[in-house]
Amino acid sequence: MPEQLSAAVGRSRRQAAGTLPDGPAGPDWSREIPMDHLHLSHRSSVHLTAWAETGPGEFAFTALWPEARGGRPPAPGGHAGPDPLLVAATYRQAGLLAAHSAYGMPRAGETLLQNLGFTVDPGQILPADGPVALDVTARCTPSGLRGGVPAALHIAAEFRHAGAVLARIESDFSWMSRAVYRRLRGERAGVTEPVAPPPEPVDPASVGRAAARDVLLAPAGPGRWRLRNETRNLLLFDHPVDHVPGLVLVEAAQQAAYGAAGPGFRPVSAATSFGSYVELDSPCLVEAVVRRAGGCAALTVDVVGRQDGRTCFTGTVSGLPAED
Repeated sequence: MPEQLSAAVGRSRRQAAGTLPDGPAGPDWSREIPMDHLHLSHRSSVHLTAWAETGPGEFAFTALWPEARGGRPPAPGGHAGPDPLLVAATYRQAGLLAAHSAYGMPRAGETLLQNLGFTVDPGQILPADGPVALDVTARCTPSGLRGGVPAALHIAAEFRHAGAVLARIESDFSWMSRAVYRRLRGERAGVTEPVAPPPEPVDPASVGRAAARDVLLAPAGPGRWRLRNETRNLLLFDHPVDHVPGLVLVEAAQQAAYGAAGPGFRPVSAATSFGSYVELDSPCLVEAVVRRAGGCAALTVDVVGRQDGRTCFTGTVSGLPAED
C-alpha cells in the first residue's frame, strides 16, 4: 500500500480484548469506533466492538450481534445461518470505518455503492437466543487517487463465529465531494423532508420477517411488490437521507426472493448491482422471477427494481427450498 494511503491507525490506541489472537506479535486492537465514521447516529445499531489494521490493506474486527435472528421469526432450535441483513449491515460498518479511519476518505464526501455480493452458510446453526460474537477479517484494495486519498475501494470480508465461517461478502464503492454530489442530484441533493407513510406491508411471514416494521414490500400483484420506506427500522433508516439507502435495496431484494421462492427459502448467495438512485417520493416496483435448474434442488431468483421507467437496481439471490 502506498505510504500516503496508509493511516497510522496504531496512534492513541487502547489495547482491547478481542477474540482474535493478540500479544506481542498480534494486532493492536482499538475500541475507538467513531459513530460519524460509521454514518450512524444510533448507538444501538453499532455491531463493531474493536478493530485493528493487521497488514497493508488488511483489517480485523470483532463484532457482536444482540441476537442471531435479526428480523427473522424466532427459531427455538437455533437459526440456520446468519441473517443476510445483519451480515450486510456489519460489513457496511467495517468498510466505512476502514475507509475513513485508515484511508482518509473525507466524511464530508458522499459514498456511492456500486455492487454488493455475499455468500452465507445456512448449515451453520446459530443460538436461538442471546448475543453472537463474531470475528471479521477484511482486505481492502484501493484504486485511483483524489486529493491524496483513494477514489474507490474494493473490500472483501469473511465472518466467523466460534472459528466457523458464516459468510463472505464483498463490494465496490467510491466517494465524491459534496459539490459533485449536488451537481449529480440537482434539486434533490440534501432534501430530507419527512417521508410519506409507507403502504400497508405484505404478511411479514411471506417475506421471512417477524414484524411489519421489518417488511420493505407492499402488494402489487403476482411476483411484484411496491417498495416500502419503513423509516421505523433504525438499522435501515438510521438518519434522514435524500434517497433510499443501498442497504434497503439489498434487503428488499432478499425479501422479494423469499416471497417468490416460497416459505422456508434459505438464501445461500446474492449479488446486487445499483444503476441509479431510488427516490423517496416516487413508487419503486420490485419484481422477482424464480429459475429452477434441472436436476438441482437450488433455486435462483432474479430481482429488479424499477422507478419512473428506469431500472434502478438488479439482483440475483440463490438458495435452497424449505426442508421437508
